Amino acid sequence: IAEEQLLKEREVFEYEKETIYIAMRAMEKEKEECNGALQRLSDELAKSSSHDVKATAALKVSFDDLEKTKLELTKAHAEVNNLTTKLSHKSDELIDCSRKLSRSIREAETAQTQLQETKGMMGQKENKIQEL
Repeated sequence: IAEEQLLKEREVFEYEKETIYIAMRAMEKEKEECNGALQRLSDELAKSSSHDVKATAALKVSFDDLEKTKLELTKAHAEVNNLTTKLSHKSDELIDCSRKLSRSIREAETAQTQLQETKGMMGQKENKIQEL
């Protein structure tokens, strides 16, 4: 049951990790688009001094958007690291559970062997008692 739960949690983690990865790629694309917009605005500003005020305002908005995207990317990277750490811990737990399960199976096999030996000895004693 613990293994199944860990496997389900791992699937959830993988899904969340993929979702974050997709979001990060989208944010990276947005970042590239912002950089492109910044470059276009910079070129426009250089060509026409009459548009200085408007271009500077647009440039600031684009720069603010870029900073916001950087912050979102940083948060997403932190979340991926957090989820990776959780997965590592769950993996360690799964390995530990697997070892415990193997140990329990060996102990059960040993107990079964001892039970069969005891039954055999009891049978022999019953035969001796009947002979007497």
